[in-house]
Amino acid sequence: MVQFLIKRFIGLIFVVIGVTFITFVMGYFAPGDPIRAMMGSHYDPVVYVQLKHTYGLDQPFFVQYFHFLTGLFRLDFGLSFEYQNRPVWAFVSNSEPARLGYSERWRTDLGGTWILGADAAGVSRNPDWHYQRAESE
Repeated sequence: MVQFLIKRFIGLIFVVIGVTFITFVMGYFAPGDPIRAMMGSHYDPVVYVQLKHTYGLDQPFFVQYFHFLTGLFRLDFGLSFEYQNRPVWAFVSNSEPARLGYSERWRTDLGGTWILGADAAGVSRNPDWHYQRAESE
């Protein structure tokens, strides 16, 4: 049992790193410049360089990804682009479920998905499970 859990945990590490890498790459190569969008029509080259440094966007790709990954493990999501100099975690931790929208439906859908996933897992491991249940009743 312990060996099974260790294998699952190692697999979980690779999945988390893979998903975070794909998420980071999609954000990194997204069209547009977040600093330019934040500045709007008030573009100033000096302020642009300062903001780029503040948000860490002047660093190489692998350094940005490393900071992104270590920040996730510390629940440090960086600074907000919309509300400058305010951490994203302040918004996430203070948000109410009603502000997130469709929260009850999301929980219901997630619960239903989990139940169907558990049911499918039982079917894949024992394809005759429903016949065995019917015979035993």
